[in-house]
Amino acid sequence: MIPSQANFLLFFPPVDIQDLNQRLLRQGVIIRPMGGFGIPEAMRVTVGLEEENEFFISVLEKRLRNI
Repeated sequence: MIPSQANFLLFFPPVDIQDLNQRLLRQGVIIRPMGGFGIPEAMRVTVGLEEENEFFISVLEKRLRNI
């Protein structure tokens, strides 16, 4: 577990990070691959408004099912 004191979530998707990042970008979802921070298997997402969070979760679920 990596503690946080910000409005970001760090997560470790069970897929290729760069591929997932590109797929999410095509859906209008911007996340940050964390390879540049020494955690190449992780991504960071900003917590937003409830509607934004729900959209992110729905797009992520669809992408993870299709990979």
